[in-house]
Amino acid sequence: MLYADLIGHWEKRNQEALEHTNPSKLDRAALLDFAQKYGREAVVEAMRRSEGIEVDSHATEGPTDLDDFRCEIERPEDIRELFVPRFYFGCQADDPINAWGFNRRANPLGARPNALFSSDIGHFDVPDMAAVVPEAYELVEHGLIADDDFLDFMFANAVRFWGEVNPDFFKGTVVEKAAADVLARAAVRP
Repeated sequence: MLYADLIGHWEKRNQEALEHTNPSKLDRAALLDFAQKYGREAVVEAMRRSEGIEVDSHATEGPTDLDDFRCEIERPEDIRELFVPRFYFGCQADDPINAWGFNRRANPLGARPNALFSSDIGHFDVPDMAAVVPEAYELVEHGLIADDDFLDFMFANAVRFWGEVNPDFFKGTVVEKAAADVLARAAVRP
């Protein structure tokens, strides 16, 4: 959702889009005409005094300060390339919203954010620790994600999260070889 929200905000608030709402382009005469035609007298008087329609707004330092996306973003794909490979999102086992992260049709530009199992085994409301992982698998049983998605959710995304910053993280563990395979595949990803 955060990723989709960033794209949506960028589409409406990038430097080019902000020109559509540039206060200096306000047609004050037309606005006063509308107020006289449709507004109450108090509105007309406020328009005559220019209340609330300051063209020289002091909210920003000027055009050079209008870029809320100071990452040299020029198109939505730039957000995807900055966001998707760098962020990981821990998810509880019983949350059906986890499936959203794997649904390329629901995410802008077909993105697949890195959702990873973030166990809630220790939570006070978990009566049986052994039921947490099977509960996470319900996403597959209910057709919300595929088996490959579940593998990424439960293992591969966590391996990339820890192993891409520290390739030796899994050395000496029982998952060393499987983790090395995931990291080798990740190294050749586009």
